[in-house]
Amino acid sequence: MNTAKGGNASGGTIATKDDGGADNSPTVGSGVYLNNAANVTLRRMRLNNLKNYGIRGLSVNGFTLQYSTVNGANGDTTTGTEGSVAFGSSNPGGVNGLLGSGLIDNCRISGAVEHNMEFYSQSGNLNPLTISNSDITDNNVASGSDGILIEMQGTASATVSVRSCLFDDNRSQALQAAANDSSFVDITVDQCALTRTTQGNEGFVLSNGSNGRLTTHDRIEHHRPKRHDRNSKTFPG
Repeated sequence: MNTAKGGNASGGTIATKDDGGADNSPTVGSGVYLNNAANVTLRRMRLNNLKNYGIRGLSVNGFTLQYSTVNGANGDTTTGTEGSVAFGSSNPGGVNGLLGSGLIDNCRISGAVEHNMEFYSQSGNLNPLTISNSDITDNNVASGSDGILIEMQGTASATVSVRSCLFDDNRSQALQAAANDSSFVDITVDQCALTRTTQGNEGFVLSNGSNGRLTTHDRIEHHRPKRHDRNSKTFPG
């Protein structure tokens, strides 16, 4: 059974879907759409060139993506959450994304119009979200932003582990995690490599705002010395 990073697409390929002009609609121009789903496992899939979303999740409880590739060009607007992997929506009018446990392992994620992966919630608990042994690279050269964006709002909580991942050519930050409002984020970043081939402004930015609580644990490869301020930690790439 194939266990290579990115897989061999034996689980299926979904490619080249247009949205007919319906931006941010998960029911068109998308590879995988999950709404009020539980305990979903996707393995050895290849998703590419989806006009809205590679994977879109709303109110999902338990999710695994393993040995899969999401690449090409995914999303065509930075209004909303279009991109390669997107769970939830931000306030105002936010919607919970992923709760329970999540695993993204041995994947190659790239090609988002903005963030390659993004996770939002306003309530409930995501514990743990593990992103491991994966390459998160090459979002859009004109409109791309973060490799991974994790934003907890309201009273949501998340325990996150990002381990043994490669970040390259994410136009803004490699990873950004924020505990906003009265939310809580506990994040571990361990043995990840940051490189900049043609684009990328910063490394890892971890912050809390308002009454949010943030706990960080880190061991990061290939970075310049880190700097701190009262409400954030930045690890330059």
